[in-house]
Amino acid sequence: MSQTTQAPSEIKQQLRRVMGFLGCAAVLHRDRAGPRWIAAAARNGQSSISLWILAAVLFFVPTAFVVVELSTRFPEEGGLYVWTKIAFGDFHGFVAGWTYWTYTIFYFPGCCLRAQP
Repeated sequence: MSQTTQAPSEIKQQLRRVMGFLGCAAVLHRDRAGPRWIAAAARNGQSSISLWILAAVLFFVPTAFVVVELSTRFPEEGGLYVWTKIAFGDFHGFVAGWTYWTYTIFYFPGCCLRAQP
């Protein structure tokens, strides 16, 4: 059966869902230290480089390890919601999913805003 005639659920099962450590660390770095912070870092000069390295070592690397480990242990779709639901139950999974969803409503538009001169 060719891919054009397969059901969407069959095609979805064939997809490889793998995110390694480097990919996860890159996404975390992009989300937390993206282009909007480059101007602030340039204004602060070389002293900000040590803070960026410290943030990478103390936040990005451990978070990437945790996300990769949880993703491999629990490969279901849903990420944070699924992990919280398995660990703490339905209600806490709902709260984690809901707060993450509402967070993105404010975070992503804020990423696109630019300071007005």
